[in-house]
Amino acid sequence: MKQKIHIYCCENLLPEVSNAASQMSSFRIITHGFPANCGLPMVTREDIDSAVLASGESVLIFGSACLNAIDQLPPQCSLRKLDSCFQLFLPPPVIDFLVKDGAYLLSSGWLQHWRQHLDKMGFDKTILPEFIRESCNYLLHLDSGSNPHSATMLEELAQLVKRPTKSMKLDEAFIQNQLFAHIQDGLSLPSKREKWEQKLAESK
Repeated sequence: MKQKIHIYCCENLLPEVSNAASQMSSFRIITHGFPANCGLPMVTREDIDSAVLASGESVLIFGSACLNAIDQLPPQCSLRKLDSCFQLFLPPPVIDFLVKDGAYLLSSGWLQHWRQHLDKMGFDKTILPEFIRESCNYLLHLDSGSNPHSATMLEELAQLVKRPTKSMKLDEAFIQNQLFAHIQDGLSLPSKREKWEQKLAESK
């Protein structure tokens, strides 16, 4: 029987993570999204389904600084804190290069609700273009193919903020490899701890 694993990630990443996870036949993966607030407010334990936590099934929670408020999770849960959430999609050196080049990275999940995200940022539409211009040289859509309307949404956003656009096709195999590596590492933590505690007990 395939091991059942729950993966939680920001709603902005959920389409890409769900697509990749659905093709990983080694496990039975169920994906869940938590609110895309980028730490304002932080993700809390209450954002994770209490029934999932109580089930005893393996849980991996992906995020960055937004996860800093989560504590006291059951031992079968593993927080996977990344320097950048986009590390699930691209190698860190590539992310660094793109940011230094002036790219504003956009996932398909973010684009799907871009109007709501801009509303959360609290900018007046007359000020927003100036803020975006100061923040980046261009908008870069990291395209996983999960949303057939992404190109239209990207163009609508670009017209509003008056920035040029580019698209980069994501390698789904890379996302799958990232998930697999985190699953292997995350699921090995409890077993390593048990072996270490057993070794300590035997040495007494």
